Amino acid sequence: MTETKTENRYEEQFQKLKAYSEEEHKNNQHKIKVGIWVNIFLPLFFLILSFINTDSKIVFLIFWIISLFAIAFYLMTVEYQDYSLQERMREFGVVEEDERDFLFGHAVSSVTDKAMDKADVINEKLTETKKTISNTITKVLGSDTDKEDKDQ
Repeated sequence: MTETKTENRYEEQFQKLKAYSEEEHKNNQHKIKVGIWVNIFLPLFFLILSFINTDSKIVFLIFWIISLFAIAFYLMTVEYQDYSLQERMREFGVVEEDERDFLFGHAVSSVTDKAMDKADVINEKLTETKKTISNTITKVLGSDTDKEDKDQ
């Protein structure tokens, strides 16, 4: 009886840990979306202010550059926190090794897979073209060699 209570308690803790990691991952995805929007509009705001204000353009341009660096640092921090969380969950066995859940979803991995497939197709076409050119050269040179042999 105590073993089943212990197992139930561990199962409950496991489910809470899994729910926590999924919730944090969703929060990180939301933070990234907000960060990207801020990355678009805040520097644009400072850039517009620098063109509107004729007295101190350099100040707004400095704010513009600083905002770009600050937002980039924020986005890298959020991504690293999510990566660390995913790694810890793999260590604890909450997330399987095969489960890859990136902040940007599976779009990045599917794009790389498609690019690799396209590269393979291009490589096959190049190989076929090389063979065709090689055969053509062999035929042309072979027929020239045959003519020279006949002439002698």
